[in-house]
Amino acid sequence: MSSPLDLRKVQSPAVRIVNGVATRWRKAISMDPEYLMEKARRRSGLADFGGADFREGLAVLAHSMDRELPLHFTGRLLMQRELLHCLERRLKITDYFQRHPETENVKVPDPVIIVGMPRTGTTFLQRLLAQDSRTRTLRAWEMHDPAPPASGVPDRRFEKFRYGQWRYRKVLLSAVGHETARAIHYSEAADPEECHVLLQTCFRSGIFILRAYGSEYAEWLDKQDFTEAYRYYRKQLQLLTSQRPAERLVVKHPGHLRRLDEIFAVFPGAKIVWMHRNPVEVVPSWCSLWTSSLTLRTNAIEPERLGPIALNALARIIAKAMEARARHPEDQFLDVYYRDLIGEPAGTARRIYEFLGWPWEREWEELLTNWLAQDREARRGIGHRYSADEFGLTTDEIRLAFRSYTERFSRTADKSSPEERGTRLEAASASASPAA
Repeated sequence: MSSPLDLRKVQSPAVRIVNGVATRWRKAISMDPEYLMEKARRRSGLADFGGADFREGLAVLAHSMDRELPLHFTGRLLMQRELLHCLERRLKITDYFQRHPETENVKVPDPVIIVGMPRTGTTFLQRLLAQDSRTRTLRAWEMHDPAPPASGVPDRRFEKFRYGQWRYRKVLLSAVGHETARAIHYSEAADPEECHVLLQTCFRSGIFILRAYGSEYAEWLDKQDFTEAYRYYRKQLQLLTSQRPAERLVVKHPGHLRRLDEIFAVFPGAKIVWMHRNPVEVVPSWCSLWTSSLTLRTNAIEPERLGPIALNALARIIAKAMEARARHPEDQFLDVYYRDLIGEPAGTARRIYEFLGWPWEREWEELLTNWLAQDREARRGIGHRYSADEFGLTTDEIRLAFRSYTERFSRTADKSSPEERGTRLEAASASASPAA
């Protein structure tokens, strides 16, 4: 498989042609917050955004994308559409609560929150736990459009999201890009997915950095208190739970790791399942994902400069998370290691059930066994290649940056392995999962 670092090869021929022809007109795609808000109102036919606390994040993000990052024509169009969709989602959520005020009283179960650095197996773990029908996870389509239409209007949210996914892949990705996406992180409309979408609606989400990196927004985001954002996140969980009640709720997002204090302020009964993996494997894998995401929005990518940025950001997140963890009861945390999850997924699931006090039933074990076999077969032959030096990093630099972390969680420390020789291959055929 071609490396995702053949950056423009990820783009479809149509994207490359459009970007070449339309470069001079890219600034005509406005990122002005007032313009975007007015356009969202017109498109939705609604007016109330449900407060103004999101405006600062939108303004900083829009300014950062407009002034810092040279988004190509397709990139500006994609990011404008994403910001518009976040604004429309807020409008629809506000409208739904006004039409259904009883939703404010919907009880949300204490969530089980899967966290960890990116590329530590959080996606696989969430999808594994989702095989139990008693466990409520959040599906990609419902998070992107959580408010059902008014009574009597056909509900086509799932079909619209699935078509959008198909169009995105068909129009934007080359064959290499499609293969790269499958190797790094792949999701269908009905799959359990990470809940960063619920924070994007507040315009406080690191996922914007993944898609359109701007240091102004990154620095602003790092200084923010997320308590109000998590209250709005909880409001969206009420809306989703009102449509499909939950006895158990499992969510996942690596970005929650940096916000443990705010999470416990809003969800004091939350349980945290913290995934751990060798940082020497995590950091270049994350850099590979980041660069392949950025190339659909900009051609101005220098992987060797992005690597140190990613390393420092992840090291700060881990340090902050370890400090926050010390302020909360240890019995709210369970540590799970990537190598255990991949090597013994059923045994790892049983351990998580014991931690949560959930009964382990024979029927669930059989479902899990069948799913693991199907998942392994579906991903056979899919591999993700990356190396630290492609991103201007060395394994020694990575070890040094995470020394406190690997001393605290000693089983993350690496031994002689392929990455020691400079290259890492994550082969799904050799394990039960992708490394998302």
